[in-house]
Amino acid sequence: MTTRSGCSTGCGPASAGRSPGEPDRIAAELAADEAVRAADTVLFTVPNQLGVEYNARILDTIARHIAPAIGWTPANAATAA
Repeated sequence: MTTRSGCSTGCGPASAGRSPGEPDRIAAELAADEAVRAADTVLFTVPNQLGVEYNARILDTIARHIAPAIGWTPANAATAA
């Protein structure tokens, strides 16, 4: 993830400390973050102790709701059309 200081690692992510919440609120916070808008990669952390099914729902929510709301499209979207 790109950080506020432009570091790619070791400097602390721009979104450090963000807590979980509703997809609309998360998308709005990410869209307002200058570092996230400038990033070509954003890493989301999912809690592995909650199980595969729960994590699959989290990843589905990110892909279907949060990513499109901040202007991201799947890498294969251009080739699928």
